[in-house]
Amino acid sequence: FFEDEILTYSGFVEYAPQLHLTDPGTIVMAQTCLTPNATGDLAGAIGLDVALHFHANFTAQHDLLGERYDSPVVSEVQLEELIMLTSEFGGLLQLRPTLPLTPSGAPRMVGSSLDAADRPGPDAEKIIYGLDTYVDLIDGPGQYSFEHGTPSGPKIINATHPTAEELESV
Repeated sequence: FFEDEILTYSGFVEYAPQLHLTDPGTIVMAQTCLTPNATGDLAGAIGLDVALHFHANFTAQHDLLGERYDSPVVSEVQLEELIMLTSEFGGLLQLRPTLPLTPSGAPRMVGSSLDAADRPGPDAEKIIYGLDTYVDLIDGPGQYSFEHGTPSGPKIINATHPTAEELESV
């Protein structure tokens, strides 16, 4: 009875309430996997077969981009300039502090650099502050040193120090 009547395509529809199959999608999945002539195509049963066939469209769009941009997007001179600027200013750091910053300290901390010393920015007017300036703003000059900065204080800042407990006193 169970295999001959319930586990059939029409049996899942007829006996759905007794099997607690209240969602039509569940009935379709059962019909797709558990009947003698089941296809096992779950992706098709829940409508993903079409949604997952994006490869042909992706390939066509990729080929179209290749046709549009056969020539370089930037000249060789521009590329060299971008590489130079990246190596020169790639160490910039964007902070998202959790504590309020003082009005005088904020401009020196936010947008500072991973370089030890202060240096002029790309516009040659703005100063990009380095680790040495940043560390002096934490708890006053001479208190901390970054592991990769100029040594100036006895407390070293690195990947493991200071700990959360040590920061509570700052």
